Amino acid sequence: MDDKTTLRGFADNATLVAAVRAVIEKQFTLDDILTNMPNDNIGQVVRARLDGLKKVDEAFKEIARYKTVSAPQPSSNPAR
Repeated sequence: MDDKTTLRGFADNATLVAAVRAVIEKQFTLDDILTNMPNDNIGQVVRARLDGLKKVDEAFKEIARYKTVSAPQPSSNPAR
């Protein structure tokens, strides 16, 4: 299987995408920042985690582009 096929399979599974995204985003939580660190260090950690979350979001948007698009179903005209 090539990368496109693999990414399509992943993107088409909404449950899997949500679960993987949650696990990755959990790594960027601000809950474990030590408050006894100097302010400069806290700022650097927060900035790094926010930048990381932004990159994760961009990656999942790119993966979403591989999602299978279903063709619109022609609907019958009820007036006829």
